[in-house]
Amino acid sequence: MSERIEKLSFEQYSSKETYEYYCKNIERQNRAIERAKKRTAQEKKEKHERNDLQVKEYLSAIHVFQKAIKEAKDAFSFGKFAPEAKRFTLNKHKKVNEALDEFDELLK
Repeated sequence: MSERIEKLSFEQYSSKETYEYYCKNIERQNRAIERAKKRTAQEKKEKHERNDLQVKEYLSAIHVFQKAIKEAKDAFSFGKFAPEAKRFTLNKHKKVNEALDEFDELLK
């Protein structure tokens, strides 16, 4: 989300009317940004309050992922991974590992 918009100095505008016009628009945009931030935070909070199964769903996803890893290892042993697929998979694993490490730190 965009951060607050800062006003330019009076000298950077061609006239007082232009300066006042842009100041009003900038203030309106900043108010809109603040409202959007509050609304987004409120929507996030409500989403988490409504969903009581988040932890269960996460643990189920881990279980499914573990099964997928087993299947992928079997596919690899039969030569199903092309060199491009290997590189792609390694890059995906790196991103997943980073996310898991970050989450591990939160859990500690």
